[in-house]
Amino acid sequence: MLKDHVLKELISKEDIEKRIIDIAKEIDNHHRGEEIVLLVTLKGAFVFATHLIQKMSIKANVVFMQVGSYLGFETTKDVQLKMEISEPLEGKTVILVEDTVETGYTLSFLTDYIKKQYKPKDLKICSLIDKPKKRKVKNMIVDYACFILEQKKIVGFGLDYNNYYRNLDYLGELVKIKEENSIRMNDPLTIEV
Repeated sequence: MLKDHVLKELISKEDIEKRIIDIAKEIDNHHRGEEIVLLVTLKGAFVFATHLIQKMSIKANVVFMQVGSYLGFETTKDVQLKMEISEPLEGKTVILVEDTVETGYTLSFLTDYIKKQYKPKDLKICSLIDKPKKRKVKNMIVDYACFILEQKKIVGFGLDYNNYYRNLDYLGELVKIKEENSIRMNDPLTIEV
């Protein structure tokens, strides 16, 4: 948990579901007649991927991999592969499902790695959150993004802070309490940001 912060709802469960339906329709339309592979990055993207595949009508296989590049909310250039891809992807259309694309360091590592090691026919990127203003790796394009957000401390719907808050069914922001504020920690609705 993060001390001296309160949780403020950014995007409701209902709004997330509506946007996921839109993205699923886009993917269905772009890949009709194809069998695709959703390559889900653990742990953050698993909730998003679950909802996404339930809304898709085309045939899709789901494969998982795990990488790490965050310390708290800060991304690093040090990307670690924690769990390998367990199935062949050669000649297949792959949609890499991410929770957040921010600097592009992780995504650049993953796309290069997947293309060299697994040789997919096509590789697309789908992310719950895209933060293009934070991008450090140029020419990193997210093909399907649910939300463009620039808030720094986003949690919920699979996103975490040190493994907390993944269980929230909405997207929230952890907001620092101003010291002059006499707001109680359990009353986030009274905070003015």
